[in-house]
Formats: sequence, C-alpha cells, structure tokens
Amino acid sequence: MSDTAFATLGWRLNQRSDAADRLSYSLYRMTKREQWVMLDSELLGNIITNTELPRPQAQLENLIAWMGDSLPTVGATVEVSQHVLSAVGAKDMTSVRVLLRHAQQSGYIEGEFADFLSGGFAVHGLRLSLPGWGFYEELKRGQTSSRYAFIAMQFGRPDLDAVVNDCFRPAVAATGFELKRLDDSQPAGLIDDRLRVEIRQSRFLLADLTHHNKGSYWEAGFAEGLGKPVIYLCRKDVFDDRTQGTHFDTNHHLTVVWTPGNLGEAVEKLKATIRATLPGEARISD
Repeated sequence: MSDTAFATLGWRLNQRSDAADRLSYSLYRMTKREQWVMLDSELLGNIITNTELPRPQAQLENLIAWMGDSLPTVGATVEVSQHVLSAVGAKDMTSVRVLLRHAQQSGYIEGEFADFLSGGFAVHGLRLSLPGWGFYEELKRGQTSSRYAFIAMQFGRPDLDAVVNDCFRPAVAATGFELKRLDDSQPAGLIDDRLRVEIRQSRFLLADLTHHNKGSYWEAGFAEGLGKPVIYLCRKDVFDDRTQGTHFDTNHHLTVVWTPGNLGEAVEKLKATIRATLPGEARISD
C-alpha cells in the first residue's frame, strides 16, 4: 500500500457503509492468483467507488468455489470463519449461514449445523457432496472467460483512431485483455449480427462518446443488458460541455476522460478502472 493510500484509508472507508466489504472482496479476488497488488490511492478509490458486491446467486457460487479450492480431497472437510466473507462477497456471517443452508438443501454440501444462542453458528464436518463437486467443476469451466474487450466508437475519425491505437489498446493490453473493434476484420455477414456476436464474446465494453455516436450508446446498453461491464470514454472538452456533452443517462457512470495532449494520464486511469472493475481477472501490474 502506498503512503498516500494508507493516509486516506480511514477517510475512504467512511465514504460508504459497505466500503470495507467492497475492499475486502476486491483484494481477495486480486490476490487469489498469487500476485502482489500495489494498492495506491487511485486504485483504492476506484475499488471502493466501482466495486459491486455480488448478488445472492453469485455469492452461492463463490461459496462453492471457495470450498472446492480449499479442499484437497473429496472427503476432506473445511472450517468456516470470518475469512470466508472476503471470498464470498457477503457482508456478515448471517448471510453466509443462509447460503450454507441453501447449499445443503440443494444437495451441494454435507455437514452438521449447530446454532448458538449468541447468534453464531458452526458446521461440523463441512464438505462438498458429489453433486457439489460437479457444481464446482462447472463453475471452474465457466471461469475460462473471454480475454477480449470490445470498443464502441465513431468510425472514420483519424484522430480517434490514433487515440485507440496509442492509448486504449495499450491500456487494455496491460490488464491482460485484447481490445477489438468492429472493423478489425471483415468476415461475411450482416454488420448488426457481427456486432452482437462481438459484444457477446467480449468480457467488457468500452464506449467512446466523444462524437455523440448513437451506435455507441446502443452498444453500451446492449452490453449492460447482457450483464457485461461498460466503461465510458470521452474527450475532455466534449465531456465538460454542459449543453453538447454526453447524454444525461450516462452522466452518473464512471467516465475516463482523455485529452489528445495527455494520453498517458488516460492510459493510467483506464488501467486502474479495468483492474477495479474486474479485480479477479485483470492483470494487476504492468
């Protein structure tokens, strides 16, 4: 952790009630692949602002994945402690107990539950059942997700083409993904069909709104409808224009603002945003 991040940590954690939960969940996913994370003030702020804690179904999947990763053999057992909160993305142990009960009723886990008067609980002999191991294997296969990102943008603008090549592509590549645009290849077929396929096959989408391109807005909405993360981009003078700027529906979303004369700053901000958005998947260091 950088000195600045450490100095502002207390203030950051007081920004919102779930700030500590967001940070704990993100750091677990970042370090799960045995890589060191340099937590500077910008990454810290992005994590607390942009990380979304998983919904109940995703928490259940995280729980099963944590158990499978923790168990060396089929018959082995695991103990549940406060550390599981980071892995699951839950706010409290009551939520974990609900998830464990549901997993037991669904036949994914085995064990003897003991509830205490204090409100706590324990599970003796907690293990994955054979159906639970099957579910775990399905989850692991599903984690082999796309390493592509897709950019929605205005075509026929050499200035924007240069920004994509000099700024956006290197930033995306530094996080372990490859940035694709619709005109990178021209296979046979309708453009609209190819567009949908490219978005579906991508892990996340960049949408540049500099030229008020209606297609960029549509593609961003299509990606969000599929549950894919969308990161908005815009040239600074357009973004700052209150009358001709970006559409108000996107104003509350995080936007990486760039200027032609200072693309280096945009590269760093885009990398930090991708890493905060996909902490368990993005490469954390250059």
